Amino acid sequence: METNYDVIVIGGGVEGLSTARYLAKQNCRTLLLEQFMVPNNLGSSGGFSRTIRHSYNTIQHALMMPSSFKGWRDLEKECNKKLLINTGVLSMCSDDNQKDIQANLKQIGIDYTLYKSEEIAKVFPGLNGGEYNAIYEREACLMKSDECLRCLRDSYISSGGTLLELQRVKAINPINEFRVKIETTENVFVAESVVLTCGSWTNKMLEPLGLKLPLTVLKTDVFYWKTKDEKMFSATDGFPVSCVMKNDGNLCYSLSSFEYPGLVKVALHKGIEVDEDNRDAPLSQEQQQATKNDFEELTTFVKEHYPGLVPVPSIHEACLYTMTPDEDFVLDSHPSHKNVIIGAGFSGHGFKMGPVVGEILGSLALKRKPKFDISSFLISRFNASSTDKIPHGKL
Repeated sequence: METNYDVIVIGGGVEGLSTARYLAKQNCRTLLLEQFMVPNNLGSSGGFSRTIRHSYNTIQHALMMPSSFKGWRDLEKECNKKLLINTGVLSMCSDDNQKDIQANLKQIGIDYTLYKSEEIAKVFPGLNGGEYNAIYEREACLMKSDECLRCLRDSYISSGGTLLELQRVKAINPINEFRVKIETTENVFVAESVVLTCGSWTNKMLEPLGLKLPLTVLKTDVFYWKTKDEKMFSATDGFPVSCVMKNDGNLCYSLSSFEYPGLVKVALHKGIEVDEDNRDAPLSQEQQQATKNDFEELTTFVKEHYPGLVPVPSIHEACLYTMTPDEDFVLDSHPSHKNVIIGAGFSGHGFKMGPVVGEILGSLALKRKPKFDISSFLISRFNASSTDKIPHGKL
C-alpha cells in the first residue's frame, strides 16, 4: 500500500530537519525519513556544540548568515529554549583573508574589532596570537547543536510533519516530473518531490539514478583539552570560539568550554577518507601515519596558541565530513529528474546555515525560486578543471 505526500525528505540531520520544518510550515504534507534515530551521532550533525558567525572570507556564505541567525533566534522563541551562547569569535589568519572577512562584514553590516597579535593575549588570557592578527566579531555564538536538532524535530512535528525513524531507503524511483516513489525496508511512499539530505550516504542514493557527485567522506578527529583555569575558557563567561587559517593552509578551530566542564574543543579541519558504513575499519599504514602527523600538528598548535590548556587531550571523539572539491555546498536539482532535490557536501561548515539551507531546498522542492542566489552551489560547477583545485577550508 502506498502513502502519498507532497514532499519526502530523506535524512534527518540538521539540513533535513530544517528543510522538513520549512515545508511543514508552508502547509505542505511532508514526510521525513531517517535511517537511524533523530538526533544521532552517526552522521555529521551529532555532538553537543557548533559555532555560528558572520565572519566568512567567502561572500556567498557571509550573505547567508544574517538570515541564518534570525532563523535560529526564531526557533529559540518558538521552543522557549536558549540555543545560542554569545561568545564572539576570533578569526586569526593572513592579511589577505582578513581583508576579505572585513569587506564581507562591512557589506552585511556587522561590527568587528581588529587586534594585533600581541594584543590577543591581553584581551583574551589563555590565548596566544603568535604570528596572526585577528578579527573579533562580538555577535558570534556557540550553538547547543543537540538542542537545536531536538527543537527542529519538535517544531516540525508540531507543524504537522510526519517523522519516521529507522527507515533505510532501498530505492528512489522517479515516475515522472510530478511523482517519485520511495521504497524503504518497510514501506512504500509516493510524493511529488523528494529532497535528499543524506550526508555521507548521498552518492549511495544517487548512483542508481545515474548521478555521482564528487563527494569525499572524511572521518575527522575531535579532541578536548583540559583547562588550567576553567573560568578563563568558559563559554558562559564569554571566552571566544576561534578559527585559525594557518599559513600552511590548514584550518584549526576551537570552541569555548561548554560540552565538558573544564575542557576546550580544539581540532583540525581535516581527516581521513572512510566508508560511511564502515568508518571504524582498521586504518592502512598510510592512514595511520597521516593521523599521527595530524595529531602532532594539532598538539604543537595547542602548545603555541593555547598556553592555558594542558597540551595532552583528555577526550577523543570523531565525526563525518562530506567534502566537495571546493568545500562548498550542493543545493540543486538532479539534472535529469527535476523533482529530486539534492542538499549535500556541507564540508564541515554547514550546520550554522540550517535555516537558510532548509528554505532553499524547500523552495526548490515546491518549484519556487529561492530567495538566495544559489549559482555557486549548482552541480554544473563540477568539471575537470574545478575538481583539480581543493582549498583547505572556509574561514
